Amino acid sequence: MSPGEVMAMLGPSGSGKPTLLTALDGWLGGKLKGTISYNGKPFNSIMKRNTGFVTQDDVLYPDLTVNKTLVFTALLRLPNSLTKQKNVEQSEAVINQLGLTRCKTSIIGGTFVRWISGGERKRVSIGQEVLINPSLLFLDEPT
Repeated sequence: MSPGEVMAMLGPSGSGKPTLLTALDGWLGGKLKGTISYNGKPFNSIMKRNTGFVTQDDVLYPDLTVNKTLVFTALLRLPNSLTKQKNVEQSEAVINQLGLTRCKTSIIGGTFVRWISGGERKRVSIGQEVLINPSLLFLDEPT
C-alpha cells in the first residue's frame, strides 16, 4: 500500500480477518512466521505507538456524552504538554471531521438505554483513535 490509500479485506466469517489485523498491529503474541514492515523498516514499538486500532466491538462508557468521551480520551492519550483547552479543541475537530456535531451532547447509551445510533457509536470509536493522529489506522468491521 502507498500513503493515502485505503485497503479492505473481504472474506467469510471465520477466515481470520481480525486475527490478521491484530497481527499486523503488533498485538498478537505467540509464534508468528514472516516479517511485518512499514516503509521497508521492521515493525517495532515506536511504530506501534503511531498506529490506531478500532475493534469490532465499541467499548465506550454509556453514561458519557460523545463530547466528554472524546475529551476524556484526549486527556488520557495526547501528550501531557498539551493544555486542557488544546485537548478540547482537538476533540472538537474530530467531532466535526466525523460528522458527530448533531449528537455531541447526547449520551452514548448502552445495552438497556439507547441514545446515539450504531453508526454514531462506531464513529465515536473511530474518533478515539483519530485523536492521536495515527500514521496507520486499522479498523475491524468499521461499517
